[in-house]
Amino acid sequence: MESLAKMYRDLSASILMISFMVILLGFAEPAISDSSKLKTWDTEKKTPILIFENIKGEEFSIDTFTGNVVVINFWATWCAPCVKEMPSLIRLAKSFQKKPFKLILVNFGESLNKVTSFSETLPDTFDIYLDKKKLSNDLWVKRGLPVTYILDKKGNIKFQALGELSWDSSEVKKVIGELIR
Repeated sequence: MESLAKMYRDLSASILMISFMVILLGFAEPAISDSSKLKTWDTEKKTPILIFENIKGEEFSIDTFTGNVVVINFWATWCAPCVKEMPSLIRLAKSFQKKPFKLILVNFGESLNKVTSFSETLPDTFDIYLDKKKLSNDLWVKRGLPVTYILDKKGNIKFQALGELSWDSSEVKKVIGELIR
């Protein structure tokens, strides 16, 4: 009986989350579109170590993606600004898909089941990575979600954005395009 109640709660939560996503993705206003939220990273600071895993359980390091301009976004399903900016991140990745560019979406601290259910609501399939144990907490996620970093091809952090942003705006694309050159 207890497992049936848990299953019902999980199903109800999933239906609510999917309904929320359909409404949000279909009707949401774009996030802040200017690049003024992109803060230049202090070049004296080294890029922190980051190890995460994909949905299949395979482990990755941020170094895996050296040679690409990388946008790494930390997010959670309960974070409304995270969910709201996700479509613009996906559109950004699609606009640079034939370039040395990689979008890394790292879920911060949620279960595989929750993240998998959420990823099925996205309009396109993109690699989603997990930081179930919040190992990035002190080095990458310091002041809240969403937080996003832009790394150059050598793996050096160049910009940070705290809070939601319209990632497919022309201003942001220009910043990324200059790093790709």
